[in-house]
Formats: sequence, structure tokens, C-alpha cells
Amino acid sequence: MRASGYRLQNPSAEQAQGPPTNPVEMGLPDSACVAYRLSQAPYRKLFETVWGMDSFTIHWPTDAEKLCSTPGPPPRMISPRST
Repeated sequence: MRASGYRLQNPSAEQAQGPPTNPVEMGLPDSACVAYRLSQAPYRKLFETVWGMDSFTIHWPTDAEKLCSTPGPPPRMISPRST
């Protein structure tokens, strides 16, 4: 119910855009980890077929797996100001 479909004229398409980069839903600390995980996935060739053979030509840090395995921060809690 969070996607109205107004922007893309399709609620399902809008709904699908949020979770991969949401650290609360997917636990990834950064959106770059989405690309990293795709580059390591068995279906990498499918992405390369669509986006080109150089789509994953990225120089990842040597500790990319460790960084992407560390869950993202919890959502910020906004506390009421005390007066």
C-alpha cells in the first residue's frame, strides 16, 4: 500500500523499486551492495545480456563481501524534544 502508481503508472513497479535499497527490509548497508550481490549471483549472465558485458566491470574493495554482509543501520528514531 505504500506505492500509489502515480509516478510510474504502475503500483507494482513502484513497489519493486524500494526494497532492494532499503536497509531495513534487505539489510544491505549501501545500494552498491545490491550491484555487488548481483555481480556474484549465478544469474549474472542474464544481467550482462540485457545491460552489456561491462555492466559489472567494477573494482570492488577486497572486503566487499564483509562490508555487504554487515547489516545496515537501524532506522533513525526521532525522539520528541524535551522542553
